[in-house]
Amino acid sequence: METPPDLLAGIQHFNRGEWYDAHEAWEEPWTRMGGSGRNFYKGLIQIAVGLYHWENHNPSGAYKLTQRGIALLTAFSPDHLGVPVSVLIEELVRFCDPLQDWDGVSVIPFPETPPPKILT
Repeated sequence: METPPDLLAGIQHFNRGEWYDAHEAWEEPWTRMGGSGRNFYKGLIQIAVGLYHWENHNPSGAYKLTQRGIALLTAFSPDHLGVPVSVLIEELVRFCDPLQDWDGVSVIPFPETPPPKILT
């Protein structure tokens, strides 16, 4: 399936680490869309915002939002609109796992790998 242009625009921002811009690109189609497809965009938005929190040294917010996004995207696995959702989920889980047990006091356990990219 071909990736819609508004989805692709957000993916390009996401893959450059422009989390806010990815969120903005996906917000318009999310607001106009009805039905369950709306949750696909909502999941992507939550992941982008989660990674924005990660970049701004808020591991708790990063973990919570990416987990919410993953929960929404799971319904669209393995693939949706040209996006290999199952691959994205696997990479997000691996990336965010070190943030899960942060106690809020110790050194922030930033992942050693760069954030995942969204493939198309």
